[in-house]
Amino acid sequence: MLGALADDCSWAPRWFYLSSRRMRLVAVPALVCAFALTVTAFAQPDGSDNAARAAARAIGYEAVEAYEAGDFATALEKFERAYGVLEAPSLGLYSARCMRELGRLVDAAERFNDVTRLSLERFGTGQRRTIQAEAQAAAAKERVELLLRIPKLEIRLSNAPAGTRVEVGGRVVPESLVGAAWPVDPGEHVIRVEWGAASSREVTVRVAEGETREVSLDLEVRAPAPPVESSSAPSPAPEAPAPARVASPAEDRPPPSTTSGRGHRIAGWTTLSLGGAGLLLGGITGRLAIAKDDELGRRCTNAGCPPQVASDIDTYDRLRLMSTAGLVVGAIGAAAGLTLVLTAPRSKSAAQTTLHVGAARVQIRGAF
Repeated sequence: MLGALADDCSWAPRWFYLSSRRMRLVAVPALVCAFALTVTAFAQPDGSDNAARAAARAIGYEAVEAYEAGDFATALEKFERAYGVLEAPSLGLYSARCMRELGRLVDAAERFNDVTRLSLERFGTGQRRTIQAEAQAAAAKERVELLLRIPKLEIRLSNAPAGTRVEVGGRVVPESLVGAAWPVDPGEHVIRVEWGAASSREVTVRVAEGETREVSLDLEVRAPAPPVESSSAPSPAPEAPAPARVASPAEDRPPPSTTSGRGHRIAGWTTLSLGGAGLLLGGITGRLAIAKDDELGRRCTNAGCPPQVASDIDTYDRLRLMSTAGLVVGAIGAAAGLTLVLTAPRSKSAAQTTLHVGAARVQIRGAF
């Protein structure tokens, strides 16, 4: 069936720009068309590469099916194998998209950049070249959006001797780039610094998408403090012991706070108000997203959307994300605020007793 879809690809241009909401309507046919035209572009007149083309075509079709099924790890492995044989923008574009879905944002951005630099001369003119040009344009656009999501680490060293080696997640940072913004994927990373004959230090940091984290390390080796010399002077005679004082368990406890309950209630009402604002924002943007969806439904068909509605599709996606975020954050804020209000502690006065033991008497004092 996939081979039959490649027979007529006249509708394929501009499918790269479809939003995630509409992609599944045409994802498999469009990918098959792009891949079939890519394989054809690399054909030799004497037919000497028929075996390689057939093998690459089979791998490409398997990659398309895995991508559509959401198995991005399998799809990436197969797209990479096909891209190694047929270095075409359409294959590189989907290889980068698989990396992005797997959280490999740095590798995805570099692959997007590689796609935009590929030459289109081998694709000649007409439909094959148009599809590859569209893939390059999509790669350039998605790379700009992805760069805003990539976190960075700024590693600053103090008292670092020459030849100090810095690694982030097993990758060596060139000495000239230490202190500059080093792109990493979101998540946990181990920074290892080695200097001298056998000195090293490791620190683990976690970064979120779009975050820039500064990590400062002081490599100065401090000498141990000298031992304290014992004095040969005689120690003074001990003073007479003071009367023993035994405190009751009630005295050991700190006095109850009179402001903790009030602080809990203030924080609760504040969080509850913010949660309500988030729910209101989610409701408003959700209504706007529904209206925009109805408008797009009237202007788009099963074959895709006209180029003129590209900006409307982007607006719809933003409204949808804002609505979801507002409702989720609002619900969490409202629940947390209500919990703080209902669980705020109330101040209580506790009885306190004190026991004094002297040489000739025992005295108990209490406050009730």
